[in-house]
Amino acid sequence: MFLGALFATELSGRRLGLSTATRKILSWAFIGIAAILLLSFLVINGMGFEANVASSTT
Repeated sequence: MFLGALFATELSGRRLGLSTATRKILSWAFIGIAAILLLSFLVINGMGFEANVASSTT
């Protein structure tokens, strides 16, 4: 998400020679990638906890 916010600034646009439209596209792309990575981590982490269910046999 940091990269998404970084590309949204005017300073990065001037330094890298990016237009406003390109900065918006890059910003949304990095925010989308961060969201996908977060969701995939939560799904994988959740599956890991469900697989370790303790069962008692008496």
